[in-house]
Amino acid sequence: MKLRLLLAPLAMLAAPLVAQDAAPVSRMIEGTLASGAKWQALVPANFNGSLLLWSHGYSPRIDPAEPAPAQYRDLLLAKGYALVASDYGAGGWSLEQAVPAQRATVEAFVAREGRPARVLAWGSSMGGLISTALAEQDRPVIDGALAMCPSIGGAVGMMNMGLDGAFATAALIAPNSGLSLVNVADDMANGRKAWRQSMLPVKPAKAGRGSHWRVCSAAFPAGPGPSVPNPLPTIPKRRLTRSPQRWSWAPSCRAMIRRAARAASSRGTPA
Repeated sequence: MKLRLLLAPLAMLAAPLVAQDAAPVSRMIEGTLASGAKWQALVPANFNGSLLLWSHGYSPRIDPAEPAPAQYRDLLLAKGYALVASDYGAGGWSLEQAVPAQRATVEAFVAREGRPARVLAWGSSMGGLISTALAEQDRPVIDGALAMCPSIGGAVGMMNMGLDGAFATAALIAPNSGLSLVNVADDMANGRKAWRQSMLPVKPAKAGRGSHWRVCSAAFPAGPGPSVPNPLPTIPKRRLTRSPQRWSWAPSCRAMIRRAARAASSRGTPA
């Protein structure tokens, strides 16, 4: 089967929805894979022949198998798309389990309902990486993929960036937090250690200023060359205080950015 990358039919999924048609009555199909992962599908009465395989992003726990994000589900069903997804059978950075689970989910759907006209994979963040991995298989079970903000630049580099932020936080902001850098069993609980200490009152002292900015510089990409000045001091405070949403996947980065913003505010100086 020749794989095609079909972006146009799925482009609307990445844009905000301003109006939604009423969702028609749909059938729910559920099952459990041989691996133990659970899967769920929704098939509308006006099924148009296209099955959308949703892959969710990173979660520290096993999330329920939701065939599509809530904000898109009714619109897609109204347009006649069938929706399907699995819970991967594992939480965390579960690529090893997620890719075969998603493939097996499509096969389980086909065994129950027959082969749809096309199967399109879509997902964001880690889910985008899973969708890409499914598209790259020698004998893919999908006909196209939409990878939104996918973690495909290299997982090792991405994890190293998180490690850099955690190390800087432990060294400069939360040295007494007990933040673990290796052998972390629960990453969210570990991140909360630094978060709790970072929320302690900040003393407006010049001595701490350099430390705050050095930690923040670890969270923001550097300029294109050594001649480019550090852009961080020119970033408006309103952007710094919104940064926790951008860095929500890395509790250590989120904590240090917010603390830096609070430190700047306490001094009465622009961030």
